[in-house]
Amino acid sequence: MFEQMGMTEAQNGKIKIVDTSPECFKAMLEYFYSGEIDEKTLETHSKDLFAIAHKYQVKQLMDICEDYMISTIAAQNFGQFFLFAELYRLSKLERACVNFLSANKQSFLVSKEWKEFKSLNKDFAIRLLESSALNEEKHIEEKKVVNTFVCSDCEWRRNHLPYCPTAPAYALPHSRTQQQVHPYPYSPT
Repeated sequence: MFEQMGMTEAQNGKIKIVDTSPECFKAMLEYFYSGEIDEKTLETHSKDLFAIAHKYQVKQLMDICEDYMISTIAAQNFGQFFLFAELYRLSKLERACVNFLSANKQSFLVSKEWKEFKSLNKDFAIRLLESSALNEEKHIEEKKVVNTFVCSDCEWRRNHLPYCPTAPAYALPHSRTQQQVHPYPYSPT
């Protein structure tokens, strides 16, 4: 691996690790041999493990660490994870942070964690709020498109399908649509 990357470690035959803990490097070596990573190690060292995996370009381990961080986003680690996503340009983790903010806006924006984050990172806080607002607008637009489709589908059915009281219930998407298409309640015979 070191030879392929043209690193000094390959030239002198020694590896001197100064930018990570022995636990993280050991975990990375264990990952090389087993293809697995201990959950406890991820819990305590996910960012450090990602950093060392990034340095040595271990893509699968980077993905595991990023997925773990995404699955554990909470108010307590939100700021750390967002800044980490910025540092390493992790779009998936950044998107997850924006989604977390959108989903928990009411409670999170009054939390001490958010106040601390925005006091230390004003530009990032503004960008996050803008991304969150755009995210919400996107969801509203998607709902409008779905509602338009459902309503136009109901209108088409009303105009083109004859009412048939013996039609199976599964032929229509759901009960609200059934009533919009045919105002008479469906009752199987």
